[in-house]
Amino acid sequence: MSLSQRLAKRIKEGRQELGLSQFELGVLAKIDEATAKSRISHYETGFNVPTLKTIEQLAIALNVPVSWFFCEDDEAELIITLHRKAKGERTEVLLSLLGQLKA
Repeated sequence: MSLSQRLAKRIKEGRQELGLSQFELGVLAKIDEATAKSRISHYETGFNVPTLKTIEQLAIALNVPVSWFFCEDDEAELIITLHRKAKGERTEVLLSLLGQLKA
């Protein structure tokens, strides 16, 4: 899967997980209301690729880290789970995981 295909897939997955319409996601990502639905539609189909600034705005709207849009499928669940934990808890999980990986 190409990077642009992965990005398109993640935008759609994130939107659907939150139960948002394309218009709603576009507005939350600070895209002009007049073009919000069509721009998100074009991003989800891969017809257009969002700018880095738009990706950052989409990440905020979807409560995901920017890296989640680009990572491989097997890493995506880990990244999103860590992102949604409190900072202190995230640190504990990462330290434990690193310890296990080094063993």
